Amino acid sequence: MTAAPVDDGLAAERTRLAWERTALSLAVAGLVGLQVLSSAGPLAVALALLGLVAALGTAVVAAVRYRHATAHGVLRHAPAAVPVLVLGGGVLALGAACVAFVLIEAAAR
Repeated sequence: MTAAPVDDGLAAERTRLAWERTALSLAVAGLVGLQVLSSAGPLAVALALLGLVAALGTAVVAAVRYRHATAHGVLRHAPAAVPVLVLGGGVLALGAACVAFVLIEAAAR
């Protein structure tokens, strides 16, 4: 049985850049939320800070996966779906919490 071919192209770097763009967009959304919602109370600030933590976590995962991929001759197999599922679930949960917060605040006014 032959070994799986190694992709010596730029796939790992493109993937890292995509993860970094995702982290950057989460950070911007968190900072905007922090600025806009800072007067709305501690729950709004906590949601914005949670977005910033998610951005930091995404950036760290991107860096670790890129180092691992380049150190081991680029990914020889399909990338693990766990980081993608965790990030997707976290973003959905954070988005749902933000929508619920906005609806509750609108109903209270």
